[in-house]
Amino acid sequence: MIEVVTIAREYGSGGAELGRLVASKLGWEFLDRQLVDRVARIAGLDPKTAARLGEKAHRWWQWVLAGMSHGALYSYSVPDGLGVIDEGFVHGITMRLIQGAADSGKCVIIGRGAQVFLHGRTDVFNVLAYAPIEERIRRLRARHENRVDVQALIKQVDGQRAKYVREYYRRDWLDKTLYDLCINTALGLEVAAELITTAIGIVKKEEPL
Repeated sequence: MIEVVTIAREYGSGGAELGRLVASKLGWEFLDRQLVDRVARIAGLDPKTAARLGEKAHRWWQWVLAGMSHGALYSYSVPDGLGVIDEGFVHGITMRLIQGAADSGKCVIIGRGAQVFLHGRTDVFNVLAYAPIEERIRRLRARHENRVDVQALIKQVDGQRAKYVREYYRRDWLDKTLYDLCINTALGLEVAAELITTAIGIVKKEEPL
């Protein structure tokens, strides 16, 4: 039975807002900034620093994940001699949080490579939110001051998200085989949220008892 929704999103597609709508319709927990705040508290970082590091990749991520597999999440601390908590450390904690949230169920998780990390689980429904470039530019111009180069910002953020998934998981984040549903948010976020919840309802009905 589906108990978790992940939403990966092109920058400017409204994916975070879509996630809130889906969570509200389902009555589930929404994990976006809340997830970053939890990472910040556990890692001893302020939320802004955790958010900045959380979407980046680092070469020693394998060491971090291997180390975390041998210790309890809430007792894990920065290894002596490293001096600075970096994105690899934050990524490791974030994945443990995503694992815990998914195991608990009834949650909507935005970004953080959750669609790859949880790929293959039968209780997870993975969504990709995308939109035509014109729609993304319109959304972002409404959010940012006119002097911001929105097209450059889209390229930068999408590039960071692609790099994050590629370096941690060796996957292309736009690979459609990662997703159960790819949805054009230019249809409207309410429409998109309704389509997602309807699809989940249909899948649940078709599951064997």
